[in-house]
Amino acid sequence: MKGVLAFVAVVLLAFSIGLTVGCVAQNISVNNDVNAWLTRAQVAADIEDMMIYLDRAEQGLDDRNMNSGHSGVVIKNAANDFTLIRQNIDRIQERAGQLSKTPVEQRGGDAAYQQGLDDLRGTLRELSVPAEGYYWRHDGLLYLISVWFVWALLVVVAIIAGYVIFFRDSY
Repeated sequence: MKGVLAFVAVVLLAFSIGLTVGCVAQNISVNNDVNAWLTRAQVAADIEDMMIYLDRAEQGLDDRNMNSGHSGVVIKNAANDFTLIRQNIDRIQERAGQLSKTPVEQRGGDAAYQQGLDDLRGTLRELSVPAEGYYWRHDGLLYLISVWFVWALLVVVAIIAGYVIFFRDSY
């Protein structure tokens, strides 16, 4: 009986560690697919790079199905509404597209081009995309509940094992 309980405890512990690692890996992946590209777009040296990074961020949102809904579990507002966030990113891309029509040879000395690029950078800096919150609300919460459940089972197994070891010498 002790061997079976030890085996079950080890399996539950390994399973919970695997779930935790998977949860953290997914969280990092969501951040890399969305927020990292928006940060790259913010510091892009020219408008073409910014447009490429914005496209990649939008692709990350599409891949994660972050087209609508909220990232807030309880508090749902305009700051965590992905429909509005997608509209903001689309408008930034439109403005970047208009800015990219400035001939390359005029960009260095054109104050309007530089002002437009700085304006886009500032807009991106202020844009808050709670992609990790969206992940936790839609996918990560299932991981977290699973980890809690496995840990609860592990506690139950530990209690039973303690009872068997300390109070029942006949096993």
